[in-house]
Amino acid sequence: MYFHINRKSVLRKISVILLLIVLTSCDQQGSIKEEKDENQIVDLTGTSFETLELPEKYDIQQHAGVTLNFIVENNLYANILIHESEEFSEITGININVRAVDYDTLVQKVNLDFITQSSTYQLVYVDPYQTLNRFYNYLEVLTP
Repeated sequence: MYFHINRKSVLRKISVILLLIVLTSCDQQGSIKEEKDENQIVDLTGTSFETLELPEKYDIQQHAGVTLNFIVENNLYANILIHESEEFSEITGININVRAVDYDTLVQKVNLDFITQSSTYQLVYVDPYQTLNRFYNYLEVLTP
């Protein structure tokens, strides 16, 4: 069975998922906040995020300084995520450390992280049905 994957669609979904994860969980990571002018607005024109609809006067950099660790399988999507996370970091001020590893290492590290609840990785990009099926109660669907 073959699937056609639209790169822009995948990138948008990944970007929105990253943004949603960050916005809902960053306060637990101890973000560094700076005083900002209330009228300061980040221009998203010309970025992958330009179609993102944000509330009026929304501070997209409210969690600037936070660092999130992201583990992925080393494949084409890992390269895309690394590239897109750089733009995401520039816009939001949130640092994303993407760690691309082989599949067996990914399964081992994610299982260890979930079992020990160490929260080494705040973001995990895997197929939940193959890799994390025993942790299904702890997963959240983040697609809009």
